[in-house]
Amino acid sequence: MIQLNPSHIGVLVEDIDRAMEFYTQKFGVDSWQYFGELREEAEYYGKPHKLCYKAAMASFDTMQLELIQPTAEGSVFADDLKAHGPGIHHICVKVDDIEKAIAECKEMGFTIIDKVPMYEMEPGFSLGFCFIDSDKVGGMKLEIVQEVVSEKA
Repeated sequence: MIQLNPSHIGVLVEDIDRAMEFYTQKFGVDSWQYFGELREEAEYYGKPHKLCYKAAMASFDTMQLELIQPTAEGSVFADDLKAHGPGIHHICVKVDDIEKAIAECKEMGFTIIDKVPMYEMEPGFSLGFCFIDSDKVGGMKLEIVQEVVSEKA
């Protein structure tokens, strides 16, 4: 069973630079890890696509805040920003085995919306993630992520 121990909260924004500046000025957040524009091979409702977005993370004790700005149409981020506007998008939980977690979600009746299979983001760090539908979790998406840290090549 998937343990709901959130690692971060994802927030959709229209302008990531302006959002980082806001959180820095208003709340003193100055430890942003900016990833720039990401273009990840993914499946959106089971069909191949590129998940294109800008992202930044800030850490607070045991929780992180992720800002996400979609940069292309036709993804969980772009479609949700268009339909609902900026704001809290998802809560993320980490798992040890993403494929097992996806199978469990499907068994519980959830639909997998957007899935990025495991890939090496940088030497020694791989990840894979997916978003499940929100109709059963109160309108907010649930992101499931697996991270693997290994010795750098």
